[in-house]
Amino acid sequence: MQPLPPETKWPKEWRTVVYKTYPRLRKIQLPEPIDVRRDLLEVIRKRESRRNFASHITLEELSTLLKYSCGIVRETKHKKSRAYASAGARYPLETYILTAVGNNELDSGIYHYNVKEHSISLINKTIFSGDMLDELFLVKNASKASVFVITTAVFQRTINKYGNRGYRFILLEAGEINQNLSLIAEAISLSCCSVGALGDSDAKLDEMLDIDGTTESFIHAASIGRSVDKSLDLSS
Repeated sequence: MQPLPPETKWPKEWRTVVYKTYPRLRKIQLPEPIDVRRDLLEVIRKRESRRNFASHITLEELSTLLKYSCGIVRETKHKKSRAYASAGARYPLETYILTAVGNNELDSGIYHYNVKEHSISLINKTIFSGDMLDELFLVKNASKASVFVITTAVFQRTINKYGNRGYRFILLEAGEINQNLSLIAEAISLSCCSVGALGDSDAKLDEMLDIDGTTESFIHAASIGRSVDKSLDLSS
């Protein structure tokens, strides 16, 4: 990789943040996130992969997970900062939410997260049964999860600036989002488990997300649900 030119000579595409949206679809505005007051080091110590899902999560909890894992958490006149670091502020990652039938305040299907407006839009009305989730995601108790938070990458956003090294940056950023999800889930007493493998192939999920698997493709998912052995406690 060659050294980058001075910032004053960067082309427009290096300085433009792209926000993927679905303007023709109905927007569901997410509620304000939960005001979580937990000690960070305590949450880090207690965090672990949990698959003991009990029941659905609320829209307020989903809002909290999205806002503090990949959403915009700080704004100034000239800058919108997200909950994770991104190489060159290229933000190549997109977030989708797959909801199971009967497990949520949302209808079953796949939603896209509009990070700029902190809202979601239903892009796939498939009714996901427990059997379908077990076939799609290779993780224990997939059928009992309330939601799957899915991360994809629009590769060119980063590669057009950093070349092939951009692939490394993209994977690092996906890991940051996953860690944020795990910590926020722990902080609000939810179970969370990373999912790196799919049943048949990535192509099946890419098709459900209406992406081509080349310019944008599946990177990672996390299964999330209410924990069997933990009650909600935000006071500590």
